[in-house]
Parts: sequence; structure tokens; C-alpha cells
Amino acid sequence: MRNLTKFAGFIAIITIICLFTTACVEETEESSLRFIPDGHRYIVMRANPRITGHIVIPAKHKGLPVTTIGYFGETKILSVAIPDSVTSIERMAFDGCTGLTSITIPNSVTSIGDQAFGHTGLTSITISNSITSIATAAFAGCSSLTSITIPNSVTSIGKSAFYECTGLTSITIPNSVTSIGDFAFYGWYFSQTIYIQFATLAQADLAWGGSGWRGGNCNAKIVNNAGVQIWP
Repeated sequence: MRNLTKFAGFIAIITIICLFTTACVEETEESSLRFIPDGHRYIVMRANPRITGHIVIPAKHKGLPVTTIGYFGETKILSVAIPDSVTSIERMAFDGCTGLTSITIPNSVTSIGDQAFGHTGLTSITISNSITSIATAAFAGCSSLTSITIPNSVTSIGKSAFYECTGLTSITIPNSVTSIGDFAFYGWYFSQTIYIQFATLAQADLAWGGSGWRGGNCNAKIVNNAGVQIWP
């Protein structure tokens, strides 16, 4: 009898947990999106790893704003429409989405997590003027990326941010940047150019925390603020 009572109690606990989980994670079959409540807002992520095609993220769900993009990685999505309600794109959000070729990040977004767009098929990207930091490995392995503009709002570029972005022909680092992490341009070739707003490499290294930013396997040409190639 005692064992039956314990078993009944266990079943009751499991039932309560299942009901709580169902209430907290909401899926929409039509869009294959999952909405997770976070206070008075929602986080949106994939509900199905087989999600494909063009994704439109709603600005609101059940009357509350959708402010955070969670994990959509390793899916066959082709494009994502991000509303102005979104303020944050989480770590590895689109990592491995090789079919994702372009994306526009609205000015509402202030935070992009580590490796958020790593190993995607991006060919170009527009970064919002609200972004102050390009996270670690944010675009690592994006070998198809040919165009990117770093806005003047950015003050730091994380480690391995553009690791093996071999499709980029050039990148201009604005005056606003005060630090660059190690191996930010690892795997770059002589056919690629990094434009810096300093006269010498020594000045750049002093401003950006050492020579690690051009360390590792980085063979790109470096051109100073006078348009003179100073490396190699």
C-alpha cells in the first residue's frame, strides 16, 4: 500500500511538471516557431529542426513583444525577417544555417551573441547602428561573405570575429573601434585588404590591445589612413 501511495505521488509530480512545461513553451504549427515567455516578453526559436524556407518573426505574440531570437541553428532556412521589437540575437542563433544568404539587422538590436552567424551562407550583412560590439566568432567561417560594413557605433571586435571569412575582399575598421580580439582575421589571404585608421601598425597595436588581432594565419594586406600598404 505504501509503495502504491509513493507511486501515485510520483505520477502527480510528473503531471504537474508536464503541465507547467506545456504552459511555458508554446509552439505554432504553421510557422514552426517556439515562443518562450520571459517576463513580459517572448523569446522565439525553432520548434522543429526541419524548418525550411523564409521565416518571418512576428513583433508580438499573444499581445507581448518578441524581443529575443534564440536558436535556429543547423536548419535549412533561406531568409529571416526581423521586426523592430527584437533587441537581442542569442549565441549561435543561426550557426550552421548554410542556406541563409543575407540578413538585415534592425536598429532595435543592441546585442549579438557569440557565433550568432557562424558558418552561414551569408554573402552580405547590414549591421545596425545600435551595435557596439561584434561578438566572439560572430561571423566565423562565413566563407561566402563578400560585403560587410562596420558602423561607427562599434567599439570592439571580438576574438575570431571574421575567422576564415575568405570571401571578403576588404574590411574597413572605423575610428570608433578601441579593441580587437586575437585572431579576428585568421585565415585571411594576400588578396584581401584591411583598412585601418592609423599611420602605423604600432599605433594600431597600441590602440587595440596588442598584435593578436593580426596574429595566427592572417596574410591580408594592411593599408593605413594615408592609403599606403604597410603590411606585408
